[in-house]
Amino acid sequence: MILTLYSFLVSLFLFAFSKLSVLIFNFINIELNYAFLIPYFLLIVLVLLLEYFLLKLAEKFVNKGFIKRHKIIGTILLIILTIASCCLSFLIGLPFGTEAPSVLIAFILGFLFFNYLSDDFKKYFPGIGFSIAFLNPLAGLFYSFENFKIKILNKNNLYFVYVLLVSYLFYILLNGNYIYSNFIYITSYLEPLYLCFVPIIAIISFILGFLYKNLFYLFRYLRNKFSFVIFLILTFILIFVLKFISNDYVNNGAIFFENILNIKSIYYLLSLVFVRLFLMLFSYNTKLAGGRVVPTLTLGYLFGYLFCNILSYFVSLNSSNAIILSIIFMVCFYAIVSNNHLTSLAISFSFLPFNIIFLPALIGLIINKVLCQVIKNKSMVNLIYNNDLQFKVFDQLKLKDYMD
Repeated sequence: MILTLYSFLVSLFLFAFSKLSVLIFNFINIELNYAFLIPYFLLIVLVLLLEYFLLKLAEKFVNKGFIKRHKIIGTILLIILTIASCCLSFLIGLPFGTEAPSVLIAFILGFLFFNYLSDDFKKYFPGIGFSIAFLNPLAGLFYSFENFKIKILNKNNLYFVYVLLVSYLFYILLNGNYIYSNFIYITSYLEPLYLCFVPIIAIISFILGFLYKNLFYLFRYLRNKFSFVIFLILTFILIFVLKFISNDYVNNGAIFFENILNIKSIYYLLSLVFVRLFLMLFSYNTKLAGGRVVPTLTLGYLFGYLFCNILSYFVSLNSSNAIILSIIFMVCFYAIVSNNHLTSLAISFSFLPFNIIFLPALIGLIINKVLCQVIKNKSMVNLIYNNDLQFKVFDQLKLKDYMD
């Protein structure tokens, strides 16, 4: 009964958060003209200051153990602060996703409900939020197994699977859906001829992912050398300028999954890739709130579609094959960044039907995994620890010990 109640509350909180996020994304996708130059400038400044204040407040709550002493009030306050901070990031147009706050909310609620259980049980909670963020219980299952030290033969795993499924069912019922549907509608399979390009995609995505992580190292070094305030100011300038050029350059980028076929110019695609890449590197070195998974997937998808555009000069490539190859590129790119290959495979099922994407994605990820083993690849989590509110909460509530 407690597990069911927890599942319902997680679904309810994340449903409210997702609806609020959608409203914000719809609002900020409105094109601006120069008449709004000064008001928009002031809006960004005010929102940045407010978010910085809220994050400092949340950090103080966590560091002073407020949530431990006042479990119910502390849990509710931290969830409200998390949602408010992330929504402010979205409102500015920063390239952050909803998955990290979803993970954090599920974890905080789990702490409230199951604090009387062993610390061992806490490692399950993040996967609940991850599964709802992608409407994919399998992704949540693999996310927890790959990021935390969970033994396969553990009776608590049955409770975990139960909560994954029940919270997912509650969520889709609240959302008005009664069946699971993929984000992208495709019914045709990848043509056998194009399977030969999957190993090439695995290798190229591996190289790009490796370069991306090293760029992150470089930007983190520069941030530590100077001050994160500099990165905050530079991010502010980038957002302010880019917003008036095109909405495509800002936000978390999820819109590309629906509108990618409308991008006809390879030069515009190149500009999207490079602008979004550097905006992400600046934004991720501030202490502002939001998830990095969806933007990373978006960047991988843009890399994949760019690859398909170049490939189309040499072979005939229809739109369905291009999207499938782009999704493969996306999950391989995310796999090298996160070092989560099973999770990456499961995430692909959120975008395309299992029977269409499973085999080509599996081939690409196996090659990617072998390459990661050769260089002893580590997750980018190691780079962003002690920078985000999410990891500070994990640390305070004793989840850090279980992390990869």
